[in-house]
Amino acid sequence: MIYSKEQARLNLIAAVRLIGKHFALKYDPDQPRDEAGRWSDEGGGGGGDNQSGASSGGSGGGSGLSKTSPERVKAIANETGISDDKIRILPNGERINARGDSVLADYNQATGEITVYKIAMEEDEQTVKGILSHEYTHSVYDTCWNAREAEYSLSDLRYDFKDKYGKEFTSVLYNLDGISDYSKYIFESATDQHLKFKETIAEVGRLYSSGQKDSIPDEWKYYYEGINKVYGTIKK
Repeated sequence: MIYSKEQARLNLIAAVRLIGKHFALKYDPDQPRDEAGRWSDEGGGGGGDNQSGASSGGSGGGSGLSKTSPERVKAIANETGISDDKIRILPNGERINARGDSVLADYNQATGEITVYKIAMEEDEQTVKGILSHEYTHSVYDTCWNAREAEYSLSDLRYDFKDKYGKEFTSVLYNLDGISDYSKYIFESATDQHLKFKETIAEVGRLYSSGQKDSIPDEWKYYYEGINKVYGTIKK
């Protein structure tokens, strides 16, 4: 479905209210990209930080009062599957992206590290778990994408998906228009198909972590669980 610019704006406002400020403005079609097409605070041609970051809906944001302690953030990260060497918690840290939004957490593609900033700790534990699950799913998918050899690979998953659903995964998943308000916004706004896929897979991870698995279309669940199967064989 194609929305007018005003309707897209209203949908985004609804997304803020429904899924929290930390995902709603994460995607900006006008944000600069580096030469690989990844988000960059400095733009293309060098200086990009290879980071995908969940941001708040404004500059500064948050109440300034901690709801989730650094110790609890670390514990939630470990429960999510993030090892100690891949989580960086900055209780006094702040990152402002190119749009002037305060970033709650980000995933660094180059190092695999997830950084959690002060503003994220102003959220309750369930919200923090969702933030971490979203970023962790980016890490899982990138690991699978970059793996050249695996006992069960993404290529195997794609063949299995076609056997099960009778079509290539791209022709099925890309026609489902996303699975949450945030990913639907990405589907409506982005032209990069791989970006749509990666952000929606990350949202599947967030919904799994928050007990909303039943709201996810079976095709996305099948692919998400397949990605985790691939990841499991790589990490053996």
